[in-house]
Amino acid sequence: MIPKIIHQTWKNDEIPSEWILYVDKVKQLNPDWGYKLWTDDIMQKFVEEEFPDFLETYLGFPTNVMRADAFRYLIMFKIGGVYLDLDYEVLHPFDFDTHRVVLPYNRQLKYGDKFDGIGNCFFASEPSHQFWLDVIEDLKSGRNRNLNKNEPYSTLEEETTGPAFLTRVFKQNNYPDIFNPDRLSYHPPTPRNKMQMGKIKNNGVSLGIHHCAGSWREKGLKKRFLTMCKKTLKLSYIN
Repeated sequence: MIPKIIHQTWKNDEIPSEWILYVDKVKQLNPDWGYKLWTDDIMQKFVEEEFPDFLETYLGFPTNVMRADAFRYLIMFKIGGVYLDLDYEVLHPFDFDTHRVVLPYNRQLKYGDKFDGIGNCFFASEPSHQFWLDVIEDLKSGRNRNLNKNEPYSTLEEETTGPAFLTRVFKQNNYPDIFNPDRLSYHPPTPRNKMQMGKIKNNGVSLGIHHCAGSWREKGLKKRFLTMCKKTLKLSYIN
């Protein structure tokens, strides 16, 4: 059975104002569920105490988002419950029926995507499930530490600890007791205006929306933009 506890993570206990509404909403829709916000300091202490053999791997990740990805897998294995990103909006109260693990698709070929993929911004699980142990052991093996970006539509983070990594582990093994909801259930296309938002909330299918704030991408995007500007200036000077 999936424990009634909601997990979210952030660098400190000051959640950005634009996400407070989503946090309040998931609590209001699920009043009988506990809630835990894990900060960077609390996360590291948890790893030190509960997963000391994973600490070297955890601290060895080059970015905080990779540690945040890995941590959500650790708490699913140790505690269970529901994990969701701060920019994820829940539309209805949780009802996972008798499912032991719920891993929603965030990409599906039947909707025109380039692959069938598992998302990692929202999932639910009972503790101690084999899938999470396989995920943790794969991370510990260091198999992904030096991965190069293999797909033009993914990032190094996504392939090393994020959705692409999670999808690989899922597809490499057989987990007959894992439920994979259709993409539209938890990952409808991110709405870009009020009309699109209204259609999702009234389609009778979607249970949540990932608003894809992508705060972890900001530095990388800025760096790429500056690099592009430098190249453009250099070419202009040469010509």
